[in-house]
Amino acid sequence: MIDVVILAAGIGSRLAPLTHDQPKCLTDLNGQSLIIRVVEQFLRHSDVSQITVIEGHLGDQIVDALSGYGDRVNTVHNDIYLTSNNLYSFTLAQNRLVVDHVLVLLNGDCAYDDDVIDAVVASSAPTSEVVADCGTYMEESMKVTVGGNGFIDGIAKTITEADSYATSVDLYRLVPGDKEALLRKAQSIFDNAGLNTWTEVALAECFADGSITAIPLDISGKRWYEIDTLDDLSAAQQLFA
Repeated sequence: MIDVVILAAGIGSRLAPLTHDQPKCLTDLNGQSLIIRVVEQFLRHSDVSQITVIEGHLGDQIVDALSGYGDRVNTVHNDIYLTSNNLYSFTLAQNRLVVDHVLVLLNGDCAYDDDVIDAVVASSAPTSEVVADCGTYMEESMKVTVGGNGFIDGIAKTITEADSYATSVDLYRLVPGDKEALLRKAQSIFDNAGLNTWTEVALAECFADGSITAIPLDISGKRWYEIDTLDDLSAAQQLFA
């Protein structure tokens, strides 16, 4: 079974003025909000046990938008969203995670083809996976590097095109045991560097020290888009038209 955690607490300042009066994940994409789109994509699968959405900025709107989906969809409020980042938001879901379930972790500002979500849910890989587009290099996105053993050994925005194996699509599948490793790493980072840290910083440290072993799940040729700005939204509207 699978637990899904969607991180959607941030302000989304780069998408202003749309985010002045609504959360980023409620941005409309061709007639449907980003959060409703992805929640319904996951709910089509019986292997998805529950979906937890971490909300913060104008979070009551997210709670209202998801109120009709029943017990499989729930929300958790990040009341320090102004001073924390998505790694802290992830840790707020830990009491809802089932030990022997796979975790699928993603941000609430991306749009994906149904085929992308289907591939993640259907995966039976014994190791964790970073869903990645091996056909692209995007300067503003997270990139991954892969070692000679085929395992991911780095994830960062700063990875050069020459070193990049693929662009991460901000979607992660963590097998039982690895989500606990990520939670332990998060606490270590909080103790040493505070709460304003990306999830990918913790993942990068886990890949480097071997506490999480992950491979790329290639979705090249399938549509996805991370929506950070008004230009991104316009591009996504055209891509998914």
